[in-house]
Amino acid sequence: MRIAIVDPSNMVVPYVDYLASSLAANGHEVSLWASRFRHQPVRPALSEQVEVFDYFYRLSSKLEMAGPVRRIAKTAEHVVNMRRVRKQLRNWQPDVIHFQQLPVPLIDSFLAGSITGVAPSFITLHNVVPLHDKKNLMSRRYPPLLRKFDSVVTHTEFGSSYASKIGFKHEAIFPIRPGLYDHYGKTASNEPPQDVQTFPDAAHRVLIFGNLRDYKGLNVGIEAFARLPDDVRNSTRLVIAGRGSKGALSALRKLTADLNIADRVDLRDSYIPDDAVHHYFSLADIVLAPHLEIDLSGILMVAIAEGKPIIASRVGSFAEYTTSGVHGILTAPGNTGEITLALEKLLRDVKDRQQKAQAMTQLAAEWPSWSDVACQHVSAYESTIST
Repeated sequence: MRIAIVDPSNMVVPYVDYLASSLAANGHEVSLWASRFRHQPVRPALSEQVEVFDYFYRLSSKLEMAGPVRRIAKTAEHVVNMRRVRKQLRNWQPDVIHFQQLPVPLIDSFLAGSITGVAPSFITLHNVVPLHDKKNLMSRRYPPLLRKFDSVVTHTEFGSSYASKIGFKHEAIFPIRPGLYDHYGKTASNEPPQDVQTFPDAAHRVLIFGNLRDYKGLNVGIEAFARLPDDVRNSTRLVIAGRGSKGALSALRKLTADLNIADRVDLRDSYIPDDAVHHYFSLADIVLAPHLEIDLSGILMVAIAEGKPIIASRVGSFAEYTTSGVHGILTAPGNTGEITLALEKLLRDVKDRQQKAQAMTQLAAEWPSWSDVACQHVSAYESTIST
């Protein structure tokens, strides 16, 4: 089968790399239509068997600017890129086209339809949370845009419910859980990177990992950490690692200062390359994910693969993929008090923490492989092609 996967802005790396590589390893001819990945020259999870077309944002990615100007340039280029990809896809003649995201809904509502007409088409709903917000422009633009596709892949019951709500028939909705993001341990550098080596000593470490976004409830997590009893907090360091805007970083630093815990919080505000991710998770006793809302969490897929107990909000994939009291502790979204109690419990009880880590390791051993995930996708493709 010839499968074209479209991910214009590389928003779902490494998910898309795993999926494309596993489909290719299973004997299919796979192409990935994306943009140059500017954070690191090599994508370890992406197989050389996948034919990559970096057709998106070649010019705007080179601009030494940020903010509105770069977004305007990128949007203008998106129109040209989508038209070019449509032409090239017709030449490539795929059996199925699978979009992973639609970064410019207003424009894509006019252009995506011409691409989906080239071959049977799929769209994966990685995060439907913004689509439920009536104040969000996407909540109005997305439903008619999504209906241009023949079928949809979802990761959670929440996602499947949304797909059904906007008009997809049951037979066109394919719930497929992703595989684990387990390449980080395999591609880790022999020596921890310098920024990890410089972490101050501590009896325990709690890790918040990934891009610093408001929906991840970072302020809630920080406030919960600040409320820990003195003896627990003073023997623990909270590590926050990931990229964020200057405004977000300033607000987090001010919050830690106002709560008098700046000396207990390590804020590493940068892109974490693949060969360093494993080292960050290795130093953590607990992964903290105080999300206010989420559908699929990539951090969860790493935490399971790394065998780390998690304290997370009872939403999305956290609630559907893990069991509170077994793999970690789930709390009500935004509930600072519950998070504090959960942190204190696991930080004080070494045996309980180790049992939950073992449960996560067992969960990883039982998790479907990416080869299995690829097979599920092919079954979905075949089902849609045959109708």
